[in-house]
Amino acid sequence: MGKIKKDIIKKCDVCGQIVLVDQYGSGDCEHCGWDQTGSDLEKKYKVGYTNLVPLSKAKQLYKEGKPFLPNFEEFINNLIFYGEMQFDYLGKKYIVIRYTDYLEIEFYEDSLSSEIYKFKSYDEFRTKANIDGKLLKDIWHDVENADFLD
Repeated sequence: MGKIKKDIIKKCDVCGQIVLVDQYGSGDCEHCGWDQTGSDLEKKYKVGYTNLVPLSKAKQLYKEGKPFLPNFEEFINNLIFYGEMQFDYLGKKYIVIRYTDYLEIEFYEDSLSSEIYKFKSYDEFRTKANIDGKLLKDIWHDVENADFLD
């Protein structure tokens, strides 16, 4: 199966520059990096794969010259939607995975000797997830590279 042609011209939802999309409206803006496909998903989930922040926030961040990085609540919304997320903190990679079969969230450092922390709900993860005793929600401003698990 060949690649889907991106031959439809539209304005980027975030920056207004010209972007080529396919018949499904999918295409990344070469100017700002926004994936044009997230609007329907955003209405339902408040985020949309492959974009980590809502469109309204992306527009504001673009105006301010800032990257499209999710806050802690947006990170959790992405986890709810996608099920697997990752981020870096102080040079270490951390993984968060939701297992729907037994409604559990696992949180751990991506290393062989890492302890796995398990949470029974998003609320428990939101209020208790920590790194070295520091709540994740309180140190989120120091988190880097928050993204979907690759």
